[in-house]
Amino acid sequence: MEICLIELKVRHVANTLSLLGYDKILVLSMLGRTPEVPASSWTAVTVIDDGSKQMFCPFFGKCDGVLLIDSNTGSRKILRNECHTVESFCQLVMKARPSRLICGFVGEVEKRKLRTAGIDVRLGSFACSLDELVACFCDLPAA
Repeated sequence: MEICLIELKVRHVANTLSLLGYDKILVLSMLGRTPEVPASSWTAVTVIDDGSKQMFCPFFGKCDGVLLIDSNTGSRKILRNECHTVESFCQLVMKARPSRLICGFVGEVEKRKLRTAGIDVRLGSFACSLDELVACFCDLPAA
């Protein structure tokens, strides 16, 4: 019971520090704890979807949806952004629980929420196809 309380306090400290702008994953690793990262091979990409094809969308929250691509199987699914607000889109991405997100501009509040949820957020580019963005994820700059 005491160990559970200590772990709960450590997580609370990490959450509090992340709200103040510190990276939660870094704080947890400094405290010798493992961050809560979703066990997922999915990469989410913000997209414009005209019904026949998807392309990268640089405007977080204004995108038509998020395309989820499984790195292991290559399978894809699209989740529609019905409300077209930053808050609802951030919730949509967090609910999908990808391990990685490729997007354009993303606000500090949303970036912090996504990182706290264990999602690695990177900035994409129009110069690459969606498949290239996913394949080169590690080379993309952090958001």
